[in-house]
Amino acid sequence: MQKIGQGWQYIVYDLGNDRVLKKKYSAFSKFFFIRSKQIAKGQPYSFKEIICAIYRVNRKARQSIQYFKINGQKINLQLIANPKFLDGINYEQDKVTSLSELLKSCSISEGKELFNQYAKFIHSTWRYGFSDTIFNFLGNNGINKNGDMVQSDFGELAFRREEVKQFIENKKWLDTSCYKTFPEGELKEYFKDLMGKEITEEKLEKFFKPILL
Repeated sequence: MQKIGQGWQYIVYDLGNDRVLKKKYSAFSKFFFIRSKQIAKGQPYSFKEIICAIYRVNRKARQSIQYFKINGQKINLQLIANPKFLDGINYEQDKVTSLSELLKSCSISEGKELFNQYAKFIHSTWRYGFSDTIFNFLGNNGINKNGDMVQSDFGELAFRREEVKQFIENKKWLDTSCYKTFPEGELKEYFKDLMGKEITEEKLEKFFKPILL
């Protein structure tokens, strides 16, 4: 088992069988991890902001995991990389290649197709009553070994149409660090135009099917 990554909620280990383990780590370690990341970005959080962020992501993670535990039989779990829930909020899931890695070496046409898949993927999650809230498409989404788009990080989701509608109204995907730091050019403009056409209130009304908790 080899450590291959770390985020605000989990340390990620490669299990060597096309699966990964996501394991929660201590709030103390999270504090210094988040602080170091924000300092590196030139946007240091205060002590209070970090504590609030840790509380928020932990609460969101538990809410999301509870949703999928209860409704797993009604949902296509391949959308979230086929998780196997363990103790607490720890889980295993399929290993994927992140969009961040894929977009580093792909052509413009290949990048556009990845973004097309991403927009269709969002519609697919709406059909099962959930939606991403932070639109970190570079880090939270990827392609599995079958070539399908999945969401590997589902720790911050929305389950109410009204909440998703608010994100659409604000075009929240344009206010993310992954969009703002994405290289300027044709592909970035394509993403902006595509999301404006595909992630709309009309499409939300068409596709969103709430599942009662």
